[in-house]
Formats: sequence, C-alpha cells, structure tokens
Amino acid sequence: LLLLNQSMMRCWLLDVVLVSGVLGLAAAVPPSFIPSTPPKEIFNYWTTWYVQNRPGMLHSGAAAMGDTFLFNKSAPASCAGCPWADNFFPKAHSDLIMCLDNAWAAGTKFENQFQLDGAKFPQEYNSSWPASQNHLVQRLKQHGWSSVGLWHHALQWPTTQQLSASLKSLGESGVAHVKVDGTDITGVVTAAAKAAGTDILIEHKRPSGKGPINGNITTGRASSEYIEALTALANRTDILRTDDIVCQLSMPTCLERMAGVFATAARGPGVGPAVPKARGLIAPQDEAYLAAGLLGSWAGMRYPLPQLDGDTRVNGQRRINARSDEVLRMVRFHRIAPPVGAFDVAARPVLVSDEALTDAKRMDRTTTWDSAFWGKTLHQGAPARTVRGLDMLPEVTAADSRYPGEVPFVVASKHPHTGVLVVAALGRTLEHYGGWFLPRADIVLHAGDHPGRDGPQLVAVFGDVSSITVKWRATATAAWSTQAAPAVYGQDLAWDTVVDLSQHVTWSADGTTLTVSGNIVRSVGTAAQRQGDLSDPGLLLAVEW
Repeated sequence: LLLLNQSMMRCWLLDVVLVSGVLGLAAAVPPSFIPSTPPKEIFNYWTTWYVQNRPGMLHSGAAAMGDTFLFNKSAPASCAGCPWADNFFPKAHSDLIMCLDNAWAAGTKFENQFQLDGAKFPQEYNSSWPASQNHLVQRLKQHGWSSVGLWHHALQWPTTQQLSASLKSLGESGVAHVKVDGTDITGVVTAAAKAAGTDILIEHKRPSGKGPINGNITTGRASSEYIEALTALANRTDILRTDDIVCQLSMPTCLERMAGVFATAARGPGVGPAVPKARGLIAPQDEAYLAAGLLGSWAGMRYPLPQLDGDTRVNGQRRINARSDEVLRMVRFHRIAPPVGAFDVAARPVLVSDEALTDAKRMDRTTTWDSAFWGKTLHQGAPARTVRGLDMLPEVTAADSRYPGEVPFVVASKHPHTGVLVVAALGRTLEHYGGWFLPRADIVLHAGDHPGRDGPQLVAVFGDVSSITVKWRATATAAWSTQAAPAVYGQDLAWDTVVDLSQHVTWSADGTTLTVSGNIVRSVGTAAQRQGDLSDPGLLLAVEW
C-alpha cells in the first residue's frame, strides 16, 4: 500500500512535462474539472464478502464480520487488511457506501433480522436497532465512508406494512443501501421502501439459472428470456447487480447482461418504472471502468491485498486486487457524470453491435467456486461495441502487435444530463494469452452534434488505447482556422492537477475531429498512479472553445 505523496507526484509530472517534452504545462491552466466534494447521492459501494473469504482469513466467511475486522487497529495478523474501514480505498471513502455482507445480523427472523449481532459488534452500540445502526453509520462516517449498506439473503416480511416500517427505520438511522440477495425477484422490497418514503437504495440480482455464466459453456451468450427477466427486475429496483460471475470471465458476463438490459429497456415506451421512483441502475459487479463507460453504478468486491493462490473469487493474471486506482477514477468520474438508470429516456438511443467477442478460460478448483465447471473451458461472449445516448457506434481498429488482430470490448456514452462524453476500452480473456489482456486499438468516438463554443466539453477516456479520436458532426459554429484551435486540457481522473495538452493533440482543419495519442492517454491518465498499482489509465479531457 505504498503511496506516492502529492508533492512527489507533482514533481514526477513536471519532469514528464518539462524534461521529456511529452506534455506542455501552460503558464496558467484551469483548476480541476472534477468537483472537490462528492455528490449528494452516492450509488457506488464496496462490500466485504470477498475479503471475508480470503484464504487464511481470521474466522473465514460469515464469521469474518464485526468490530475487529472493521475498526480494530490491533487486530491479529491473521485478520488480513484490518481494520478494513481505514485501509481499503481511503481516497474513495467519501464516494462509497460500505456494505456489510453475510453475516452482520443477529438472525433471519423478522423480529431480529436487522439487529446487529451482539457477539460481533461492541455492546455499547448494539443495544437495539435502529439506534445501533445509527451508531454504526456514524462510526463509519468518522472513518470517511459515505454511509452503510446491509446485505440480506433471507429477508422476512409478515406484511408489507411491517416491511415498510422496518425500511423506514433503517433509512432514518442513516443506512443508505440494502443488498437483497436472492429472495425477492419481483421488487416487493423496493415497493415497500418507496411506500415508506425513504431514500434507502434497494438492490437486487437475478441469477441466470446456468450457474455463474450466461448460456452454456460453448456459446456463452445470455438467452433473450434471461435478459427480459433482468430488464423486468431492473424496472422494479434501484440497483440491479449483474451477479453471479466467474472472476476471470467477469467482463463479458457482466457486459452481456448490462448491454442487454439497456437495449431491451430502450425499446420500451419509456413510461416510467413499474415501481414508482425505482432508479433502475445497473451495477456490473466489480467492473469499475465498465460502470463508468455505460453510466452504471459499482458493486465492488475487490480488496487491496496481495492475490493468493487458491482464492476462487479473486484470481488470474489481471490481478484485480492490485487495481485500486481505477476505483478512485471511477467514483470521481461519477461526480461529473452520475449513474443513469436503464429506463431514463434521455439516455437513448442504445446501440449494440451485431459483432460479438467471445472470451474463453479453462477452469479448475483454484479459479471458480462452482465445481460443475472444474476441468472445462468456459466461453462467455458480449457485444464488441455498446453505446448509450449516441447515435453511432465507435469505430475500433486493432493496433497492437502483441495481440495481432485482437480488439478490446469498447463502450461509450453521452451523459443525458451533464453532456459528458465517455469511452472505455475493456480487457479480454483468452486461454492462449494466459488469461486477461488489453489489446490497444485506434478508437473513433462519434460524439454527435458539435457543441459549439459553450464548452468545456468533457471527455473521459478509460483504458489503454493506441489512439482516441473524437469526431463531432459539423455545425455552423464549428469551423475555425488551425491557428485558432480550441484549448485542450487533461488530468488523471484520480487527482486534481490539470495540464495543457493543446500543442500535443491533433485537430482536423474544420475543427470537428480531435485525436489524442495513446502515449498521452497513458502519461496523463496514470499521472497519480500509486506505486505497484496496475490500473489502466483514466484520463479526463476538457476542450474549451
């Protein structure tokens, strides 16, 4: 967890700017284009479940929960990473809910299903709920977290009126999120929460019925019936999580479900959610850059500790546990482009390419918890390109000699309410490359009508690319001479330092097409990267006309 401090990072970036000449530092550049404070509403969370099941963890699984794990600075060494409230994603705390997973509650019966387990949590704030929940919320807020979320699998409700009253009490205590894990696929809990007038977020999932994959192990595509079922549930919940998954094939599995729901929802009449005020957000599990690229929320599972052999939930050469900076970039991106629900008509059209990419990985007892797949090669496919709020798919051209002919999954969006553009190049998994890889490509983003001179136009670029080109349609206000090209600024989404890129980008003569090299994306988009972190770049461009 060794960090570069701010002064060291600034000195390093100045070396890049002034010594190597890669970038130009203007005499005066704007302040950060990212607000300094988190949004009022937080839709991203990190849950404790994966770290609870880390091999060798003190009191593994459901027993790995409580004060010792969250707050005890003197916890034994076998309590890996403890205290989690301090040590995990510290720079992102203000933009994240911490969700306590199985099992924090005293029981599963209605009368005590929301009571904190007295054997795991200190008695001084475990007298009764909802007072106990409020103490827990306040304690986590003291550690910088936005609020608390609570997992629940066996949720009970003798009557919906009693359930509404319980959820209202939870919301009044400060709990922000309830993760309903498998017991409600019709949105009863969401309806009860909305009827109670609480802003508490209700989350659901709906497994595929095929285990943690889509389709069968050969085709790897979700059935239309499954996508329809997911879409119906998204219409009755605040957050639909795209679980279950196999770690090394998470990207195509989650993308297939996410793109399918968005496309299916966009074909509907747009008359509002089936449960009034349900938000219909999609959380592609732990895929932070996918969440950013398609304006979803994040249901984080990774944890910043060294990867261990035999961990069936976190494994493979991607080493997702060593990618914490991408979480920070994603939550800061959501300050300028918050998640948008599947049924928001302003986020239309949704376009999904006919072309699909199929990933494949052989499974064994060390790579998945599902024994049905041990010794088998799993295939999972998803659309090669998906967009929201744009009327053309991106153009993607292979440009990586390390992986001849291979391209990444590419997703892009235009935020319907802030106008921010985003494009993400997402990694692949193929057996003959040993697993995870991210092939660089030349990507052309068709950004729609030229915004004129009202700027700045913000463009977020996630992932490692060969080049990124943003192409606007010409309008009456679009033309200028090459001597009067717009100013272009850039910053790593993980920090606030802005650099002037105006002399290091390329414009078309009519001022409608901007091209940025992959070297710039990598240099600026990882400027704040912590030592040892493997996150792919996350660059914010600002174009000022």
